[in-house]
Amino acid sequence: MKLVKNYKFIIIISLIIAGCESNTEPILQKVPKPYMSLHIGDIRQYYDDPEGLYLQTKIVDTTHRVDGQKVFVFEESFLSSGVIFKGTNYYFIKNGFFLQTELDTVTNPTKNHENPFLESKPAKIFPKKGDYFMRTAGVQDSEKVFFKTNIIDSLNTTYRTFNNVAEYKVINSSSASLRGAAYYAEGYGHIGSIFISNTDTAKIFIIYSKVDNKEIGKYVTFFDKTPSTNTKHKPLSLLNLIMN
Repeated sequence: MKLVKNYKFIIIISLIIAGCESNTEPILQKVPKPYMSLHIGDIRQYYDDPEGLYLQTKIVDTTHRVDGQKVFVFEESFLSSGVIFKGTNYYFIKNGFFLQTELDTVTNPTKNHENPFLESKPAKIFPKKGDYFMRTAGVQDSEKVFFKTNIIDSLNTTYRTFNNVAEYKVINSSSASLRGAAYYAEGYGHIGSIFISNTDTAKIFIIYSKVDNKEIGKYVTFFDKTPSTNTKHKPLSLLNLIMN
């Protein structure tokens, strides 16, 4: 009888320990993905349906500003009427923002002591609803643009539905005619922009992307071909093209 009692006691203790262990197992939580990341080789291709305009950004290298800040080199292109226009811009991530920058200080530093590299903030890395920020600090009042953030559960585009999308909407601008928004999706980065002026509306949305070697959509190969007429363009930014 004593052995039976001891055996029952061992079983009860074992069950209690097992129950405690199951209750203390860590709960796996979803790790949020950044709304913008930078990797050499990343490609994003867009299409402007009404205008028949193709656009592409490709990260081709890294370099440094004159102050030592590491930046990523974006080769930016758009195809219009059989002509490819190309330019180069520089981006990096710092203090929770995706930033565009110049490599050197502005030609006349006295124009912008507050922001000598003309850093511009297109987006936040982990945005929250209600976030409000100025795009480019230190510029003249006539050039100031402010964004307010909204988080959209899902956004349908012609080619894909994206979940957890940050909408950066222009809510205050010195130009009464400037209206629009840029869209960034969790894990994908910039997926599209809308610009509305008094006379025109431009909408571009992503048709192909390769981010950290993960692909969606179908790659448009004409960017690898040399067109019959290839016109070099001054450095441009797709985000500036749409939002300015």
